[in-house]
Amino acid sequence: MLDYMMRLVEERRKAPGEDVASRFIAAEDGDAELAGEAAMQCFQMVAAGFVTSVNQIANTVLALLNHPAELAKLREAPGLVRGAVEESLRFEPSVLSLSRMCKSDTEIRGARVSEGQFVFAMIAAANRDPGLFSEPDRFDITRQQSRHLTFGSGAHYCPGAPLIRMEVEESLRALFSLPRWELAEPTLSYAGSNLQDRGPSSLRVRFPAA
Repeated sequence: MLDYMMRLVEERRKAPGEDVASRFIAAEDGDAELAGEAAMQCFQMVAAGFVTSVNQIANTVLALLNHPAELAKLREAPGLVRGAVEESLRFEPSVLSLSRMCKSDTEIRGARVSEGQFVFAMIAAANRDPGLFSEPDRFDITRQQSRHLTFGSGAHYCPGAPLIRMEVEESLRALFSLPRWELAEPTLSYAGSNLQDRGPSSLRVRFPAA
């Protein structure tokens, strides 16, 4: 996908249009440090609009199936669905980390980071900070404190956050319109191995007769 976006951006550099890729290129404004950003931004738009949503839905369903007591709570009180979504975003986020490039030599808690080095901020670890969350390794859909960093923070807060929340919530509502559902396979595989994305390659769910 990234290779495709890079080819697309090169085409738009030669023949700009009215599309998003052309606007990203225009935003570079000849800045050499931003060269290549247009392709990455196009890639991120596609990935954020599809991959993260699919993975988060799967991660949420799996978290509920792996914690039957919480699943039972949600069945008894469907109004807890938003809490279930927020807890799944904290407990099993589809985005594990964010990468940033250091713009100048600095030191973070005793670790030296040089200009040009990439730093991975581990969202999944921050979401289980025992200094912020009580029993952080426990999946609890009634958790009151849910200041997770799954969507980032500040100026870079994910603009698609409301959409992903809605997609996961509506997926759960659709599943709960069925009397029963359970995991159809005991072992799951995860596509690839990286520090950014997490979600099962497939999640087969069985709907047994009531």
